[in-house]
Amino acid sequence: MSDGQIGTVVIGGSQSGLAVGYYLKQRDLSFVILEVSNVIWCTGFTWDYDWIDLSLPTHNGVPIHNRGIVDSCPGLYFVGLLFLYSLSSALLGGVGRDARHIVEHIVSTRPTGWASERAQRMAR
Repeated sequence: MSDGQIGTVVIGGSQSGLAVGYYLKQRDLSFVILEVSNVIWCTGFTWDYDWIDLSLPTHNGVPIHNRGIVDSCPGLYFVGLLFLYSLSSALLGGVGRDARHIVEHIVSTRPTGWASERAQRMAR
């Protein structure tokens, strides 16, 4: 892609992820391989959960969560859902509060020292 955008994101750098990267490179397609611990699903204004196959528990088609934290699938989070925490959760005025809550949760579950080391590096 000539506009600087990444065309494909491969999640997982295992042998299968590297094999996919190899064939994307052979086809001259832009891609990045990410090894991730957390996925924050920012829903926006359209909710479509069909692409994710996690046997995710839902209620009326909406993932079951606690303020965006999916306890049944560690590392999976949502931001932007209607009433994630309050009426304003799907609006610009409330999404920042919800995003901060998710990030604070992720930082609090990291091994001791990770957050402070990371913050020091980012401050430089």
